[in-house]
Amino acid sequence: MLLYASEHTSCFNYDTKAAPALEVSSHKKGEVMEMEITGTAISFLLSGKYLLSVGKEVGREVIAGKMLLFPPGSLIRVEFLADSTVTVSREHEIMRLCECFPIEKLYQEGRTVKPAALSILDIHGEMQSFLDHYIRQYTNGLKCIYYAELKNKELFFLLRAYYRKEDLAGFFAPLLTKDLRFSYFVYQNYRKVNSVQELIALSSYSVSGFKKRFQETFGTSASEWLRDKRAKNIFHDLNCSPLSIKELCYKFDFASVSSFNAFCKSHFGLPPGGIRKRNYYVK
Repeated sequence: MLLYASEHTSCFNYDTKAAPALEVSSHKKGEVMEMEITGTAISFLLSGKYLLSVGKEVGREVIAGKMLLFPPGSLIRVEFLADSTVTVSREHEIMRLCECFPIEKLYQEGRTVKPAALSILDIHGEMQSFLDHYIRQYTNGLKCIYYAELKNKELFFLLRAYYRKEDLAGFFAPLLTKDLRFSYFVYQNYRKVNSVQELIALSSYSVSGFKKRFQETFGTSASEWLRDKRAKNIFHDLNCSPLSIKELCYKFDFASVSSFNAFCKSHFGLPPGGIRKRNYYVK
C-alpha cells in the first residue's frame, strides 16, 4: 500500500487532469467512448476487447495484448465488448525514443513504410512487464505528475530497446516526415481551420513558403491533404454520429444535400444513406 497517502493526494503535483501523461482506466462491457485526440496517443489494451472506428476503419475488433497509435486530430469511437483495462500514453510534443533517437531518425534512415489503416503493434516481453508494474502503482494511488512523465520516458526507451526499427517505422508511419516539427504543427492545428488559408494564417510562413514546405514534407498539396482528412471525418461521422444526414451536410459546410451526396459518391462509392445502411452504429 502507498504510505502517507494523504500527503500524495494533497500535493499540487498530484495528477487530477482529465488526460494525464500516462493513465490507466477500466471499462465495462457495453461502454462506448467517443473522443478527439488532441496530442499523440498510444493506447495499450491490457485485457478485454473492443470495436474501434477511426477514419475509414469502422468496427475493427481489437483484442488484449495490442498497442495502437493515434495521431493528433484523430476522431475515434470505442465500444467495449468485454470488461477491459487500458493504459494510454499521451505526448503533446515531438517524441523521442531516447535522448539520442528522435523518431524522425526512422524516416532519415529510410525505414518508413506506407501508413496502414491502423498503427498497431503487439505488447510483449519487457513492455508487458513495465505496464503491469505501472498499473499496480497507479491503482495504489501513485499519480504524481513527475512520476508519470518519467515512466512515459521509460516507455519510449523500451520501444527503442525491444522493438525492431522496421516495426517502429510502421507503427509511427502516420507521423513520420522529413520535417517533423512542421508536420506536428499541421497535425495540431488542421482541425481548427476550414481552409488552407486559415492554416497558413496560424503559421509563420508566407503563402508560397507554406505551400512549398507542405509539399516537401507530406508529398502532396495542402489542399489535397485537407480534403482527404475532411473525407475521413465525414466517413467517420456517417458511421458513428447520431446527427442526421442533413445535419452532417451543414456541419461540413456543403451547400446542399445533393452536393453532399455527390461528394460521398465520388469519395466512397456510395451516397450517405448507403454508407449508413452498411453499419450498425447509426441507423
